[in-house]
Order: sequence, then structure tokens, then C-alpha cells
Amino acid sequence: MSDLLNLVLKESEFINLYDKYFDSIRRYIYYRSSDEALATDVAQNCFLKLWEKKDFLYKKNIKALLYKMATDEFINHW
Repeated sequence: MSDLLNLVLKESEFINLYDKYFDSIRRYIYYRSSDEALATDVAQNCFLKLWEKKDFLYKKNIKALLYKMATDEFINHW
């Protein structure tokens, strides 16, 4: 039963994650690309996808998931 509670990402939790990780994800992609617009787009896309999948996420590994999503998004861009 406690596993089910870890699956749903509430709006307030999403906002906290966005505030906590958006700049880090954007800087990570900027470091890899030297393109500020691309870095911002990739970071935004990651959080959009995270919100779209909010009902199926395990909260324990969201940071790793965001970095993986950002890396994949960046690679797919090239």
C-alpha cells in the first residue's frame, strides 16, 4: 500500500521539484551544448514529460530520472 502512495506526484510536489532542479538541469545541458536556448528547451521538455507521467513515478529516483531524461533529450536533438 505504501508503494502506491509513492506513485502519484502532486502539483505542489512538482512545483518544488521544478524549483529545486530546473536550473541544475539547464546548467547541465548548457555545459554539454554551449547553447543557452537549447539548454532551456531541454530542461522545459524534461519537466513537461515529468508532469505528463506524474501518475506513474516513483518519488525516490526523480533526480536521476530528470538527468537521464535531459541526456536523452539532448542526444535526440543532435
